[in-house]
Amino acid sequence: MPMPGGVKGARVILWILGIIQALGGVAVALVGALFASEFSDSSSSSSDAGTALSVVLVIIGIVLVGFSLWPILTAAKLGKGRGGVRVSGIIFGSLQVLFALFGLVGNLISLSSAHGSAAAAGAVMFSVVLTLISLGLGVWIVVGLANSAAGVYFKRPQY
Repeated sequence: MPMPGGVKGARVILWILGIIQALGGVAVALVGALFASEFSDSSSSSSDAGTALSVVLVIIGIVLVGFSLWPILTAAKLGKGRGGVRVSGIIFGSLQVLFALFGLVGNLISLSSAHGSAAAAGAVMFSVVLTLISLGLGVWIVVGLANSAAGVYFKRPQY
């Protein structure tokens, strides 16, 4: 039985989001390592604060790379998976939608407080566009994996 189009679309989106998240985690960890190398020379309180910040950034980067395995492994298993993989994808898409909605509300609040500053308003509008893209991708994952064609596909007999 061929994979339905919605499942294929959700699979591609999961791959892309997982890879982008992994690259972001590596970038954050590298920035943390660069901070550590910059502050390793001196022995002042700013050096201690810089070292603490670098450790926090490296840990956040490692956690982001770890979390990026969720969409990557879900996308990898969608071809042969059963209902559990489908549920994993739906949960990931739902969390994507939830956090995108939080980001959208935060951006709209920031936009309302940016009185007269064109640069700040432009930056917030760019962030709103990225948040809307994230929201759309999350909805696409949920719809692609939660429709009836996907249900039939994941209930197919496995040989």
